[in-house]
Amino acid sequence: MDNTYINTALTRPTVSFGSTMATFINDQATLAAATLDALKNRAVELESPISDADATAIGAMMSQADVGEITEEKFNSTLTQIASMPKEQFDGMLMMAKMMGGGGVDAMAQNMAAAMGDAMSNTEDAGESKDEQPTEEEKAKFEGPKGEWRMSIPRTIKIDELLTLLNKFKGYANTRYPAKPETIYVDKVVMAIRGCSSVIKKRQDDAVAAGVVGPLVEVLTGVHLTDRETCLRTTQCILGICGKNEDAVAAFKAAGATEAFAAITAQCEDESNKKFKDSNSKDFEKAAEMFA
Repeated sequence: MDNTYINTALTRPTVSFGSTMATFINDQATLAAATLDALKNRAVELESPISDADATAIGAMMSQADVGEITEEKFNSTLTQIASMPKEQFDGMLMMAKMMGGGGVDAMAQNMAAAMGDAMSNTEDAGESKDEQPTEEEKAKFEGPKGEWRMSIPRTIKIDELLTLLNKFKGYANTRYPAKPETIYVDKVVMAIRGCSSVIKKRQDDAVAAGVVGPLVEVLTGVHLTDRETCLRTTQCILGICGKNEDAVAAFKAAGATEAFAAITAQCEDESNKKFKDSNSKDFEKAAEMFA
């Protein structure tokens, strides 16, 4: 999946069950209204009807979204996917919309635009992975001015750029000692995200709105699942975003955090896999309890 939690909700592979398509008119307001109608219909089917206030908020987000050129085929494909969106994904998207009232509308509009664009491109890219490999320029973010290996990412890199790096490196395995050269990428990304999104509720909410939830869970469930250090740092990042923030906890649960930490817990309890069990394993236990 690609770059936001909302994206995960809209682009998860689905099957159409004969949903009725709206008349296609290539006009931004018409497209936004048709998409909102599809979301309302799906909400009723899931027995989670959208209130007038929520519908207004979502409509405002979508009316600001720049989704580019849209063909009839792509548009109908998007409505089909909305029509069969799983309940947990739908509820998570609605929860984020409620979180983001007021000043968060711009960020959510960008997420919706990305979601619409990626969902619509599914008809062209069916069966192909959307996760691009990191470029040499992106790898250079982890080097100092003389090419030396950085211990951390500079604080000047903002959350949107960190999210881009997270999406690029979440599926890119680290090289650890004794293998050489030792190159650790995604760990530094998640720790940088932790540094700008922990403890303070507004910072936590901004990180969720930016779209870090889905990719962080994917770090734990993909190629890094058996990399204890990466799992630990990602867990610490997630705990920082979720600390005393029920909305953030709900977003991570909807993105699959419960299952992710169940898998990590199983590794900690595996007697033949002692590298996962030490004093820092309490962070894994705390997260598993939080998302249980």
